[in-house]
Amino acid sequence: MGKYLIANHDCWYTGISLAQSHIDYALNVMCKGNKRVKIVKQDYRDIEQKFDRIFFVGVSEHFGREYYRLFFETVRENLKKDGGFCAAYRLRQHHSSAC
Repeated sequence: MGKYLIANHDCWYTGISLAQSHIDYALNVMCKGNKRVKIVKQDYRDIEQKFDRIFFVGVSEHFGREYYRLFFETVRENLKKDGGFCAAYRLRQHHSSAC
């Protein structure tokens, strides 16, 4: 996502992750040497910056449903007044013996 945005739009990109392997990949492969890219190792709950746009890619798989409200409240707090939000995730199919 970041590579596409930087290549096709006049924007600044900030990525956050707690996984060092994701940060290394983003910095060394995806966005190598681009001064408009910043990747930080930080928990999303600790971000104190306002953004024009927030894209969330595959985050929901890493925390339980009990954290969804906190996550979306944090997104709202970190969006500028006219900001936008986009979520990309894969839904897992749930099976039940009652069905």
